[in-house]
Order: sequence, then C-alpha cells, then structure tokens
Amino acid sequence: MKYLLLIVLTGLASITYAQGPTYRNSVLVTIDYMTLDAPDDTGLRYSLRLGRHFFNDRLVVAGSAGYLQASQNRQAQTTFPLGTDQRKRLTADLTLLFDLVKASHQALRIGGGPSAWYRRDDLLRSFSTTRLPDGTLAAATVEREEVAAVTIGYHLTGEYEYLITPQVSLNGRIGWANLAGKISSMAGVGLGYRFGIK
Repeated sequence: MKYLLLIVLTGLASITYAQGPTYRNSVLVTIDYMTLDAPDDTGLRYSLRLGRHFFNDRLVVAGSAGYLQASQNRQAQTTFPLGTDQRKRLTADLTLLFDLVKASHQALRIGGGPSAWYRRDDLLRSFSTTRLPDGTLAAATVEREEVAAVTIGYHLTGEYEYLITPQVSLNGRIGWANLAGKISSMAGVGLGYRFGIK
C-alpha cells in the first residue's frame, strides 16, 4: 500500500510539474573558461544573457554581453623589465538556439549567430639583447604591440539546461567563435531564471 501511495504521489507531482506555467523570458548569468586567439592565452569571461522562448521552449532567441580581462607576467624570462601582457574583451553575441529534447525539465540546445567583440591588447612581441665579448649587457630591445579594434564574426554553441524549479535552472555549455580569423573556444556554467508567464 505504501509503495502504491508513493507511485501515485510521484505521478501527481510529475503531472503538476509538466502542467506548470510556461515562461517566455529568461536571464542567464554565466562564467566561461575561454581561450583567446593565441592558444596559450586563456581567461574567465563573465556574461549576462537575455532570452526569449518560443514554441513551448523549443526555440530561443538570445542576446548576451560579456567581459574578460587576462594578464600574463613576462618578467620571469629575464631581469630586464618587460612589462605584463594585458588582454581585454567586451563581447556581444546574438544567438538562435534549437532544443533537441522534448522534455519539460531539461533542454539540449544547439545554435549560433553573429558576434561583435571589442579587443584591447598590450602584448610583448620580441625581446633581444646585445652583449660585449666579456658577457656584459650592452643593449636590450623590447618590442610591444598595442591593439584596440572591434572584430565581427560568428559563433557556434551547444548547451544543456536543467530546471531545478520551473523558474530556476542550471546551465552547462561549450562554444566556439571565429572573429576575423581569430579563433576562441570556451566552456562554462551558468545559473538561469525564467519569468513572464505566457
């Protein structure tokens, strides 16, 4: 009898959850571990995404904005002052996502769209020294490069979302972006909130 009662209660809970309100808007806060155009340069990007859900959550149109700042100390290479490499990114992405799973509490989405990223870099490009026959340092040359530009490209992404409650979700995702031939890949996690009942 206890087992039968447990089965009935579980079924009712599932039905109640499945018939709960459908929310048409979402906000997602994410942290992505991201590579930059140089394979050895990585950093954490913090982003905020606003989404609009259509066709019972099968299609999502989302816009996101993110920020990344990464630095690398070059001083370990020599006692001569080389400075610190600095990389900054302001990212804006428009994404169209399609859900491959017909489920009320989880989603497996793939998609992509256009991207516009602002990059500001201050990087060490070369360092050379000239020494006298006795080994004494005669001269040193340091070449650094500063770049500030807006690059346009596209991105592809895949994500898995699990609804803890009808409004709160956990999100895991991977992505790849091509900005004017400069490739970045990323993997991250996020916390989402849905609002706006249909």
